[in-house]
Amino acid sequence: RYERNKRQILDNWIESLIDLVDYGKKYNVEIMFENAGEKGEITELKDFKYIVDRVPDLKVHLDIGHAFIFGKMKNVDKYIETFRNRIEHIHVHDNHGESDEHLPIGKGKINYGSVVRMLKRINYDKTITFEVFKSKKDAVKSREKIKKLWMKNNLNQ
Repeated sequence: RYERNKRQILDNWIESLIDLVDYGKKYNVEIMFENAGEKGEITELKDFKYIVDRVPDLKVHLDIGHAFIFGKMKNVDKYIETFRNRIEHIHVHDNHGESDEHLPIGKGKINYGSVVRMLKRINYDKTITFEVFKSKKDAVKSREKIKKLWMKNNLNQ
């Protein structure tokens, strides 16, 4: 049913997001749109881009784990490159490419060395949330791994 009605569904999202962005402006609040992580949601980059391109001032909330599920590292790279000027916030966590596992960094298949290089290439300097659900200790370890990768890439530039 989604495929048959896709254009109407996407256009409804656009209408709603335009209203939300306009409302947010009245209160100095930016609205972000996160790429989906579950089948049945808007998971294709082209559909996500269709929406973002039609909603002025909408920011992108990039979830690296979600992008990886629906196209591995190639998809992560495409999301970062496509939305480089609109990414306002990022979620990082790891998975094996099949489901939204929210694993600690290094416990799945996402190449975070590559992710950090891509983010450095676009001069990303905004916020990151570690969506590691196993334990606070694992979230802290994940933060330290990303921090180390970030610093390592500073030295190589």
